[in-house]
Amino acid sequence: MGRIFPMETPYIAQNKQVVDLKPWKNRHWINGLLIVIMILLFFVFSKWGLAS
Repeated sequence: MGRIFPMETPYIAQNKQVVDLKPWKNRHWINGLLIVIMILLFFVFSKWGLAS
């Protein structure tokens, strides 16, 4: 869209400090837990689990 109708002044993103952007303290544990849950759900609904 910008190549066809370019803006007169380029857009500049502004950080207004409304949302805290610090990384979570326990982000690695939560990500690992989500991956384990996803793998378990795959096996439950695969041919080795409930679908057999």
